[in-house]
Amino acid sequence: MPSQTDLILRLLLASALAGLLGGERELTDQPAGFRTHILVGLGAALFSVISAYGFETIVGSGPSRGVSADPTRIASQIVVGIGFLGGGAIIKYGASIRGLTTAASLWVTAAVGTAVGIGALMLGTVTTGITLVALVGLRPLRRLIRRYARDRDEYVVEASHEVDLAALLARIRELGATVEQVRIVEEGPDRSIRVVARPSQRTSPTQIAAAISAMEHVREVDWSS
Repeated sequence: MPSQTDLILRLLLASALAGLLGGERELTDQPAGFRTHILVGLGAALFSVISAYGFETIVGSGPSRGVSADPTRIASQIVVGIGFLGGGAIIKYGASIRGLTTAASLWVTAAVGTAVGIGALMLGTVTTGITLVALVGLRPLRRLIRRYARDRDEYVVEASHEVDLAALLARIRELGATVEQVRIVEEGPDRSIRVVARPSQRTSPTQIAAAISAMEHVREVDWSS
């Protein structure tokens, strides 16, 4: 069994690596940030340490045929448990879903903590580096792909039932955009309208969003490219 000092250093390393991942989420103003990721990584590491080494005394002192321990059981429960925490980071915003990347980041953070906890320090460190490259380094590539592969904008309009849908769509077309898809979700006294439109070169998405938000009975407009 490793020394107590070695195990403490593992917990500190897991916290540091998880903090790096959480720092990226904090900078992008996500619901689960710096402190949440540290706690996830630290907790996963501690559970792994307990699972791998915490029951050696009990197993060693018991009869060889009567006492056994399976160190993989706690690790499997970490995978299950982190799913609930990740699900809490996913937010339904009108007709769109946000937080999927943050949920995946929490999932990877738990894996990093588990790896460091059982002593796979290099695997945990390399995984952290790969995850940071995916979150930060690939962000410009993501924008480039979206720019050339998906020349469409999505608007989520939160409004009351009194909103004039025909006038709203007409206003978008007046600005030169082509409406490709419309979806309406009734949410009690409110109405969520999801519009997918292909903009023209003379009109920016912000202009279309501003024109929609200026209409009567419209409470909020969220758009993404």
